[in-house]
Amino acid sequence: MGVAGVAPNVRIAAIRVGDPDGYIYPESAICGYIWAAEHGVDIVNGSFSIDPWYFWCDSDPDQEAVSTAIQRSIAYATSRSVVAVTSLGNNYADLAHDVLDTLSPNNGTPITHEPPTAPASNSRSKRAE
Repeated sequence: MGVAGVAPNVRIAAIRVGDPDGYIYPESAICGYIWAAEHGVDIVNGSFSIDPWYFWCDSDPDQEAVSTAIQRSIAYATSRSVVAVTSLGNNYADLAHDVLDTLSPNNGTPITHEPPTAPASNSRSKRAE
């Protein structure tokens, strides 16, 4: 007895991109797409969020760089005939309106970017003698 489906001759492979704690960081997700492309995978199910942010903001230089790298890895995979299937998410966010991200970062304390402070000036000035 077996199970017949819509694609009976399909092989399924699990490409693990999560770490032991269940987080999926950018480097692992990028490598997963590239690995799939290099190994002839036909379809990739990327229904996951990439940690530590639920929403990645292109207005933040660090997050924009990661977002671009992920987009490039998906573009590379699709250029090698990989079909990338993803989901929008499970939190019912209405992306037509501003959304407050209360879930991020999900792996600890946020890192804040404080503007650098100017070094204290020396109150004594040297006179040219």
